[in-house]
Amino acid sequence: WIPAEPVKAGDAREFHYRLVWGDLLPQADSPLAYVAETRAGQGGISGVANATSLRKFVVDFKGGQLETMESDAPLEVKAEASAGRITSTTLSKVAANDVWRLVLDVETDGQALIELKASVSANGTPITETWLYQWRGTAA
Repeated sequence: WIPAEPVKAGDAREFHYRLVWGDLLPQADSPLAYVAETRAGQGGISGVANATSLRKFVVDFKGGQLETMESDAPLEVKAEASAGRITSTTLSKVAANDVWRLVLDVETDGQALIELKASVSANGTPITETWLYQWRGTAA
């Protein structure tokens, strides 16, 4: 965000915003899907020897505009890691649970703390809240 007029040294500005954090119920009329559940475990492919530096994160989004989208909807995932690297991302509709599931495999580079961030967009417009997670990037 950039203000309409530049802020000059000595100017005072007043801003109003609302920050929501914690175990709050989602707003029923929100156009954004919310994070319903997050799971983490050994990364890679089940039944195959995977690197111990790999961790899998499974994020379920529910509600908002996602509720009415078909499983083949052209959605974009935006996922970032402050360190290490995201080796794979998969987004799919789980009709039985009425959620959209984002699966990320993240490889640590030995950093003590990795901040992960992910969201889903349609036509460049966010349709989910932003998922944030801090992971101590040690071997899983």
